[in-house]
Amino acid sequence: MVRRTGGEPVLSPLTTLALIRWAGLVAGVLFTAFGAGYCVRGEWGAGLPLLVLGLSLLSLPLKRRRLLASAQAAQQWSPARVRAVLATAGAADASRVEQVRVLRRLDAQLGLADAVGLVDRAAEADPAGH
Repeated sequence: MVRRTGGEPVLSPLTTLALIRWAGLVAGVLFTAFGAGYCVRGEWGAGLPLLVLGLSLLSLPLKRRRLLASAQAAQQWSPARVRAVLATAGAADASRVEQVRVLRRLDAQLGLADAVGLVDRAAEADPAGH
């Protein structure tokens, strides 16, 4: 990181991270475009790796967004609410897998890991010990 004479950084860490994300997006678009161009010309050996690399770079922000949405959805569920929903759905005494399925059906934004964590927290906080 470049520093001024006073010692403080020129760019904040958030700005640096935003620039890195932007550069990754631009690189993903360029790799995808060049890879598709090579594949259209029939040069699969050169085009396919570029196409795969470009699409991989473009998929990273989508994965990050999906993980953030899942984490935000999980924050809206309290252990008491999870127990109440499972009891209403008739899954209070069901297996852990079935409980996770019920939660994920009710909230489409919940990821698997977050749903498992919610079911586990609800089981630990259950005063009746079901």
